[in-house]
Amino acid sequence: MALSPVPAALLLAAIGTVALLADRVASVAAIAVFLLLLCLRAPGRSKRLYLFGALSMGAGVVVLSPFLHVEGDYVVWSG
Repeated sequence: MALSPVPAALLLAAIGTVALLADRVASVAAIAVFLLLLCLRAPGRSKRLYLFGALSMGAGVVVLSPFLHVEGDYVVWSG
């Protein structure tokens, strides 16, 4: 069964929200593996676009999160 783009995007957004709200590493890892497998099922050119978007956003989170973390008296950015 294939979903049209809007319901599929809403479903992926909901899964991403659940991953952000989860407090266990294992559940977040399971969601990440599920989403990766879902991206790998995409047809040809779309697969590369989805993987690029996911990996670039993930790398952005890894790079930015140390600067956005508040610990101690020195805050790099607050917003």
